[in-house]
Amino acid sequence: MRVNHAATSLKTLGLAGDGDEVDLLETVEQSFGIQLEDDECMRVRTVGDLFDLAFARMGEDNTARDGRGCATAIAFYRLRRAIGADAATPKSELARITDMSPSKFLRHVEHETGLLIRGSSEGLVTTVGFYSALFALLCVIWFARSADWSNLIVATGVLSAAIAVIWFDGRRWHGETLGDLARNVAALNIFRLSMAGAGTTQRDVWHSYLALLSIETGADARRITRDTRFI
Repeated sequence: MRVNHAATSLKTLGLAGDGDEVDLLETVEQSFGIQLEDDECMRVRTVGDLFDLAFARMGEDNTARDGRGCATAIAFYRLRRAIGADAATPKSELARITDMSPSKFLRHVEHETGLLIRGSSEGLVTTVGFYSALFALLCVIWFARSADWSNLIVATGVLSAAIAVIWFDGRRWHGETLGDLARNVAALNIFRLSMAGAGTTQRDVWHSYLALLSIETGADARRITRDTRFI
């Protein structure tokens, strides 16, 4: 059955308005290689508003080449060269390419490529561990205030275990591939890759922009439209 994504387009990206929208604006600035003024940001209400502003400024403030290459492909080959895995394909799992932890690997690749790389490898275990740790922390606070020492010891033990699970799980990969990383890097480096020959037509940049929003908010890029609001 074909899904009509237009009929299920997102009305909002679901940002809470507690500063996460500022973080998103800064990420867009970094990706487009621009700097927006405060009064310009104040006028931004929708995904389309920000794109029009960033795309126009990208052309004004920078001398981007009129490239025609695929940004993801360029990112892939840069990544592969940086890690010295000439035989790797987009389907190659990162766990088989490197024995570094995700955070160390990403820092290494960022240094070698000069590209903006963010994020970490998180699985279901990390997610469960995070909420378990949050619940345990609340219990620790409650039992400490009520001087319920036996339950406090138990809650502290649960909190320590949850933190340990998050730490260990964050040091392993969860099936991510080199192609997955290349797509993320392409979205985070729109201007940098345009200078390396990536396509800079409005359509090219729009698709990279949608991927960037999806990475930052978790929203389905296929459901984001120009009229989608940030908050």
